Amino acid sequence: MLINDWGLMNMPCDPYTAPECRSRAMVLHGTVTAHRKLGSGRITSSKIVKVAGKLVFTHSGSCYKLGTPNESWSAYLEDKGWVATHEEPIPAELLKLIGL
Repeated sequence: MLINDWGLMNMPCDPYTAPECRSRAMVLHGTVTAHRKLGSGRITSSKIVKVAGKLVFTHSGSCYKLGTPNESWSAYLEDKGWVATHEEPIPAELLKLIGL
């Protein structure tokens, strides 16, 4: 399913977990239309387990096709010096950092 106005964020965790013990796992956040379980609107996915170009696969079994990214996400990538392309919207540097 298509997701627009998207960005990645750290997977929420217990606030009492020490920073060095926290996972580097990421989740996808954005706007979907006709999600099979949640309908339409803003969603936060389960943990991202695989990325293949514009497709993001999650722990729950969902597959999202990345549409237009969120402006603040794009600005964050630019600030980091990471290049996102139309074919590879999640930069390789970030995928390596989170272990994908």
